[in-house]
Amino acid sequence: MITALLVVAIAAAMATAMTRQQQLEIQRSANILNAEQAYLYALGAEAFARQVLRRDAEDGRIDHLDEDWASLVPPTVIDGGDLFGRLEDLTGRFNLNNLVDDEGPATVQIAQFQRLLRELELPIDTAWNVVDWLDGDQDPSPAGGAEDLEYLRRTPAYRSAGRLLTSPSELLLIDGFDMAAYQRLEPHVTALPSTTPLNVNTASAILLQGLADLLDPDMAEQLIDARGGDGFASVDAFLDQVGTLAGDELRDQVAETSITIGSNYFLFQGEARFGRGRVQLASLLQRAESGAVTTLRRSRRQL
Repeated sequence: MITALLVVAIAAAMATAMTRQQQLEIQRSANILNAEQAYLYALGAEAFARQVLRRDAEDGRIDHLDEDWASLVPPTVIDGGDLFGRLEDLTGRFNLNNLVDDEGPATVQIAQFQRLLRELELPIDTAWNVVDWLDGDQDPSPAGGAEDLEYLRRTPAYRSAGRLLTSPSELLLIDGFDMAAYQRLEPHVTALPSTTPLNVNTASAILLQGLADLLDPDMAEQLIDARGGDGFASVDAFLDQVGTLAGDELRDQVAETSITIGSNYFLFQGEARFGRGRVQLASLLQRAESGAVTTLRRSRRQL
């Protein structure tokens, strides 16, 4: 009798454990399905963002912060959850890949980046470390820099890229950029697959200030005020405003930089929730001159 009771007790315990394990597997499967559904909703929001950019191109190629694409979409309730998304003009940031061109270090762009570093109270010489990371040779820049010999001494050892950056986070691999420096710099920079001008209609005051040595913070804020909601109608209109504020010499200096009033690269950031699944999506979108919008890359984060 005791043996029989022991066998029944063991069987009951095993059945309970199996039932609990099965419930966990069911819940795990449900969580995976919810996360996949949330991801599909996020992709739908990205597709809507591409449509918004296509419609915007039909209205003209002047891009400014009062357009529909620049509006933050509030959370939208969907069946089983909610989602929201926003677009940011990446041409309104400094493109780190502008620091090197086909002929080598891009002097004007390097000076522009150094002004940004200076305003952020970061060492300006680290700009040359980025140049060396991008270029294809192993010769440290005369003004300072770091090539393979610097990085091979580290643990673990690695080499400089010798190619364009694919993400600003690669700065963390470059000599002179720790997490604190990266976090200070990240809101102002991007890494796009080609060289790009700076959109003066969407750039922040600190980036406008970096266009020339003699542009001070007050002038940069006045330029922000002057562009208003509709932005500058042309590059010449922006340069004329610079000349009005600071004279023809400064106007000519700014004219040597690469600036524009339209944009081709945008960052879509979306978040979707379905059931217990929650997903964040970040997508790099490129808009061609024809108005067609393509997703170049995307990253997904499951929460």
